[in-house]
This record gives sequence, C-alpha cells and structure tokens, in this order.
Amino acid sequence: ADESKRGSMLAIGATEEQVKQMISKYDQLWIAAYNSPVSFTVGGLKNSIVKLSEECTKRKIFNRELAVTNAYHTPLLSCLKKKAIEKFGDVSKMGDGKPKIPLISTVTGDFWTESFDSTYYWLNIENAVLFEKSVTMALKKFGENLIFLELAPHAVLNMSIKQILSTTYPSNSNVFYSLNRKEHEQGSIMKCLGNLSTLGYKGDGGRSEWYTSVLHAPYDLVCGRLGVKKEVNWGTGVWGGTGGKCLHTH
Repeated sequence: ADESKRGSMLAIGATEEQVKQMISKYDQLWIAAYNSPVSFTVGGLKNSIVKLSEECTKRKIFNRELAVTNAYHTPLLSCLKKKAIEKFGDVSKMGDGKPKIPLISTVTGDFWTESFDSTYYWLNIENAVLFEKSVTMALKKFGENLIFLELAPHAVLNMSIKQILSTTYPSNSNVFYSLNRKEHEQGSIMKCLGNLSTLGYKGDGGRSEWYTSVLHAPYDLVCGRLGVKKEVNWGTGVWGGTGGKCLHTH
C-alpha cells in the first residue's frame, strides 16, 4: 500500500472556526464529524494528521488520534465508491428499506423517511457525520425535555450531547448510556433503567410493549425484588423521547 496515501483521524476539542483554521494549513484534511460546538473529528492523510496533532498539542488543545487505518467520512474513500455501492445493492433490497419509527439521519441532519438504498449507505461512509445538527433537530421537534439514551458498547457520544445541551437547554441533564467499558455491564444497564424509571418515563399508545417490559420492571430490578440474573437482548434502537422498540428484558 502507498503509505503516502494512508488515512487517519483525529478527535479535537475546539470550536469549528479553530478547527477549520488549523486544517487549512495541511494537505487533504476535512472535518469528518461535527459532534458538538466544541468537539470535532478530522480525517485525512496520516502525515497531515500527525502535523495537526502536533500543532494542537503545542497550543494545549485536546486531541487524540483514533485507532483507525482509514479516513472515514472524507473524500479519501471515494476510490471505493463504485465497488461499495455494488456490494450494498443486495442489502438495500431487503424489505421496502424505509424506517418504521421516526429516524433522524446524521447524513442529512434531518428526518429520513425514504428507503435506505445503496447510495445512502455509501453516503454514511464518505460524508461527514452531522451529529450536532441531528441532536438539535431532535430538540427542535420533541422539545427541551427530551431524554437521550445512547445504545452502544461504550458511551462515546454522551459528552457531545451534554455539550450541545449546555449551549441550548442547560437545564436538561437527561443524557444516559446503556454501557460503559469502565463499568460492569450489568451494573451499567441496571443504572440506566433505574434512571429512566425514576424519571417516570412511559410509553404512548401502540408502543407500550417496550415501556411495559423495560420501564416498569427496572424499579423492581434495581431494588433487588426480582434479582439481577436477567437476559438482555439488544434490538433496534432510537435515542430520544419518542417511542421505539429498543430493549427487551426477559
């Protein structure tokens, strides 16, 4: 492989203006993810990423190179577009491909109601991640008391959500995660369910199954009435205070 074309990514804690000013000095660097007003991920050539990291360190700006070997969400991946879209073709033929629950796409930063075709899957790889715009859209649609739940192996985006809220709705502290690699898995899940339960989070209409199985049971689980030896299955998740079948406990 041509090492001069090797890609990498760098997380930076700075404003958008600062990041754009810094990356303009180096060859082939782009903002790959807009996480919050003060958190961005830059992708591009490995050599340029190293130089950018050095500048950030000298200026005492938080930065951390990601453990990746490609610059995802940047034009450096364009050489793979044709082959990737061909591979995604079979996946896009499954069902009608349309969201069954309200979904905000980080590709557009807006609600997505169309089919997920192979082109859309590719845009998820090459285009920048508009996470801050997506969270802002959710707040605009569902209100300032929205509850955010990150369903993931680790709480990667919790801090970004809190940073967004601090500049828009500082009184909203309803940001939770299902798992944290620094915590015991079972404890993380029980704490998450307990937090949701104490907030009195309840379902609406036809989506009561998820809320009944998760949000009524946790109170007993957390208090030890039913014990903690429960099997947990992860399913399709949505973050935010609208419905959706996200998690079942048996």
